[in-house]
Amino acid sequence: MSGATCLPFRILLSGPIDADALRVRWTRPPSLPLAWLQTVDRMWQRELARRTDSSLFDGTVAALQDWTREGPTVRLVLCPIPYRVVWYTYIAAQDPRLPLPGVIPRALGVSAVVEWEGFLLLMRRSRWVAEFPGRLDVFGGHIERDVRGRWLSPLESVKREVSEELGLEPSTISVLSVLGLLRVAGTQKPELVFSARLRGVRREDWLRRATDEVEETVLVPADRAQEFLLQNASELTPSGWGSLQLWLELRSPPQELGEGSDGR
Repeated sequence: MSGATCLPFRILLSGPIDADALRVRWTRPPSLPLAWLQTVDRMWQRELARRTDSSLFDGTVAALQDWTREGPTVRLVLCPIPYRVVWYTYIAAQDPRLPLPGVIPRALGVSAVVEWEGFLLLMRRSRWVAEFPGRLDVFGGHIERDVRGRWLSPLESVKREVSEELGLEPSTISVLSVLGLLRVAGTQKPELVFSARLRGVRREDWLRRATDEVEETVLVPADRAQEFLLQNASELTPSGWGSLQLWLELRSPPQELGEGSDGR
């Protein structure tokens, strides 16, 4: 872990940063070649035929086009992109025989290092997911629209993803700060990493059976996180490894954000 060039991720921005200081601007996505999109659709249909359930998400997520930091403010330029394009990109990163266009919008991941009662909560990813199946990871997902068609903010998105994967109400997820922004080496996927804490919940409230995305929840003593990372780095996803690295570098607890903060 001492050589930065060997890491499967690159830290682009380190915090802590107030989620209130995130600003989002939306733009149009770049055009993608029709022939390549047809390849994506063929692969997608094969995957649907292979599955025995309907759990594969077929909506639109946010991709990161650009970002800047101006003092305490971080500006994110996002664009919509079909998730099936994102899914195909993850598959192609593991199979060099699959074609990719020259420019692909990179889906922005939002994840959180979740603290509870002196522990960090990690998950083992399901074998059904396209991105790093079976690996240890932090909780998180993508930025999507709500049921009314409104794009959620990064803060709203990470609270929703964590609460859904743990089976909890969003009100039990207290977001503390933005730990930073990193980029996965293999897929070039950017990840916005938050620090969060569960409040008012018991172990039996979040300890659940396996789901389509989460095989199991893993408890790591917070005071042994560095030791855990050293022993299990190769089993972690790149974003999970990078997220824990950011948390370890910035573990002095910040002030919790108010419920009215939406990250815009």
